[in-house]
Amino acid sequence: MGGWADLNNADPAARRKSIDDVKRLIQVTAAYGADAILLVPCGRLGGVMPKPSQFKIDYDPKTLIVKSVVAGDNAPFAAYIEAQNKATELTRIAVEELIPVAARANVTLALENVWNNLWVLPDFAAGFVRSFNDKQVRAYLDLGNSIRYVQTEAWLRALNKTIVKLHIKDFKIDREKNNDGDFVPIGQGSIDWKSVRAVIDEIGYNGWVTIESGGFTDSEHSALMDRFFAGMGV
Repeated sequence: MGGWADLNNADPAARRKSIDDVKRLIQVTAAYGADAILLVPCGRLGGVMPKPSQFKIDYDPKTLIVKSVVAGDNAPFAAYIEAQNKATELTRIAVEELIPVAARANVTLALENVWNNLWVLPDFAAGFVRSFNDKQVRAYLDLGNSIRYVQTEAWLRALNKTIVKLHIKDFKIDREKNNDGDFVPIGQGSIDWKSVRAVIDEIGYNGWVTIESGGFTDSEHSALMDRFFAGMGV
């Protein structure tokens, strides 16, 4: 679990330290015999973000440079668009430097979707992962982190064969709340777990699923996951 990196820091010295830290963590990953390192590539982006219902990202599919994030007037979101594009640029440079280090260690760089306001729609996130065209760069998909923007099934289908690991958690959407809802114990949120299980089969994923949730004992979590894997919901 490499965790958060600071690859979009405006300070070159801070970025260099973060890249070097990830290089060290790749070696630690390999020493433990793990095949992938979870990497959150950037800190939280600044600027005013659109509401989830407003998002309509227009971007260049080759460069991934964002032109607009909503239909109509984008002036209120100019700082966010600038931060998004800078994060994409700086992360690309950093990850390209990390790829040969990861390849030598036989470790996959697994980029995770988290609440840092980065690549919030599935096609955009998948476009970034695929843009490296390298087997060392894959996706670590958290099934609950981004449902406030788009249903989990869409994330699975968009990231598809790039997915190397999954986190399972649940989120209850409530648009009246500041963060559009709350994280809740698995099965008490807005995710359709029968449907999600079917899409996991549809895309051919067959790997680790790690629980990232509370509210149950170990035995209750075990029974819950048995039901989920059997396609019965949770």
